Amino acid sequence: QKVRLAENGWNTRTPEQERIAKFWAANGPGYFNEQATTLAVTYRRTERETAHLLALMNMTAFDCVVASHDTKFFYWLLRPIMADPLIKLPIPMPNFPSYASNHAVISAGMTTILGTSFPAERERLDSLAEEAALSRIYAGIHYRFDSDVGLALGRTVAGWALGHDVNGHEPFVLK
Repeated sequence: QKVRLAENGWNTRTPEQERIAKFWAANGPGYFNEQATTLAVTYRRTERETAHLLALMNMTAFDCVVASHDTKFFYWLLRPIMADPLIKLPIPMPNFPSYASNHAVISAGMTTILGTSFPAERERLDSLAEEAALSRIYAGIHYRFDSDVGLALGRTVAGWALGHDVNGHEPFVLK
């Protein structure tokens, strides 16, 4: 007998998992911008340093979306509910393929930039990225590997951005 995906956990989420799914559905990159500005004030960063941090984070987030959608439209992986329509979703389903998770890629990219700028906060920030990635699994719109690959991809994109960040006030120019 065929085991339906709905019977494998997506319809047995706990109230806490549902809360997490809904929180991260309503909060995305803007949440990490809020974290960045709060940390900048807490750690007494200058306006120039804060502007640079926000620019680097958001450029990384944009590159993360591009990288994520490159994978989505290369692999065209069905979402869990498309494989099993009995899965009940607590949030709306996005209208693009599953692999890799945008939330995971963007969250990992932005928190990697933040964690590099605020090393004392790195562990907490990494856990936020992990929770954002898990939220999409809890919501029933992603598979675990969508999130795992998304986290790795986001960290890779952020690593590239950090490695090619401006030096002083000279912009990085592609050759």
